Amino acid sequence: LDKLPKDLPEVPPDYNPADYAPGSSNNAEVLQPIKSFASTTQVTIEEYNLLLGLVSSATYKWGVDRSGASQQNLSVMSAELQQCQDVISNVVSARLSNVLCPAVDVLIGEVEIVRDNGGTEENGAEPSTNNNSKKRKLNEDRLSTNSNANTERRINHYTRPLVDPSYVHLCHCILARNAPLIRHTVATSIYTAQRVIGDYLTAMKKDSSHEAGKGGYY
Repeated sequence: LDKLPKDLPEVPPDYNPADYAPGSSNNAEVLQPIKSFASTTQVTIEEYNLLLGLVSSATYKWGVDRSGASQQNLSVMSAELQQCQDVISNVVSARLSNVLCPAVDVLIGEVEIVRDNGGTEENGAEPSTNNNSKKRKLNEDRLSTNSNANTERRINHYTRPLVDPSYVHLCHCILARNAPLIRHTVATSIYTAQRVIGDYLTAMKKDSSHEAGKGGYY
């Protein structure tokens, strides 16, 4: 966990919404620093969650083998770690997802019709390429009214346009504006989790020393 804050990206440079022009080919370049910040931050969060997922395996012990203090220490640590994850999930993850995975529609952008006559030249001549295959691209999906016996294949080419480009741009603006606080929130959650685990280990050492020094007669 101690290296994860160092993996967090630098805050992207100040973003000017006026540089964004709807339909411009330069939009991807203008928004790239923001998207790169979101992508690298998301990678760090994923690694952070995976590391915390190992805590339950590392602290496993059958219930009757735990003392009351040990069970209480584990419960406190689990609750604090869950709170650290909830902060990132509730405050940060949605903002990153809106930039990295915007809502799109799956539409048919183009239909390609391929016809094959299957004919050959007389006298063993090579088939004519003009008659073997004819391709036609259509801007809209419409049925062919040709009544001949030609073999026909229809190939749909799909596009994935954004559902609401204006909203996606707004999400980029929000992320750019809040990038310093988002980075600080993620780093603080990681440091807090690291401190919680350290406090748990210290408490367990005290509990083990107490159990070892305690005498009893049965």
